[in-house]
Amino acid sequence: MTPVWLVLPDPFSSRLFFDTGIVDRLRSQLGDRLELFLLDTGEQADAWTQRAGDMRTTTADDLKPLGIQVNITDNQPDAVQQDMEEGNFEMAIWYETPGPTPYYIYNALFGSGNSAAIGESATGNFERWSDKATDDLLTQYNSTADVAQQKQAMYGIEKIAVEQVPAIFLVDEPYWYEYNTIKYDGWPDQGNLYAEPSPYMYPDAEIVLLNLHQ
Repeated sequence: MTPVWLVLPDPFSSRLFFDTGIVDRLRSQLGDRLELFLLDTGEQADAWTQRAGDMRTTTADDLKPLGIQVNITDNQPDAVQQDMEEGNFEMAIWYETPGPTPYYIYNALFGSGNSAAIGESATGNFERWSDKATDDLLTQYNSTADVAQQKQAMYGIEKIAVEQVPAIFLVDEPYWYEYNTIKYDGWPDQGNLYAEPSPYMYPDAEIVLLNLHQ
C-alpha cells in the first residue's frame, strides 16, 4: 500500500483543508493510504489532531525524538529562495526541474558544477554534494548518444543516491499537458518523449515548436 501524505504546515492550511471538507473527501477516497502531517505548533494544534480522528497522523511533537524541532515562520518566497541557494538551512523539502530523462534532475541536484560554497549562490545543488564518482557518471551520460551507456551511467547515479543519500526523493512530480493533432503533428508522446512538453518549460517549449509539422 502506497501512502499519500498531506502536509499541513501552518494554521491557515489546516483550517482551509479541514473546514472546506478537503480532508474528509481525501479520507473517503484514499482510506488508510492517507497520512496527515500536522506541523502547526500554535494554539489550535491539538484541535487539528482531534479532528483527524483515527487517521494516521504525525505532529511536530512526534518529530522531536528524531532531533527535528519544528518552528513555523512566515518567510517571503524570495527570502526562502535565497536561503536555499546560499545553503542557509539544515533540512528542506524542495523541487527540481525535470526533463525527458533522469539525467536532468540528477545533474541539477548532484552535479558539483551546480554547487557553491556556503554563503554563495548555488544554481541547483543546494545540499552542496561534491563527489568525483557522481561527476564522472554525469559526464559519461552527457558524452555519448548510446542509450545503453547512458543507462549504465544512470544506474550508477541511482546506486549513489540510494547508498550515500545526498538527497531523499519523496514524490514524483508529473508535468501534465495536452495537444491536438488536427493541424500539427510531432508532439512529444509516450513513444517519443524528446522534451518536457508543458508549455511553460524552457528551453523545451522551443524544442517542441521546432519539431511540429503538418
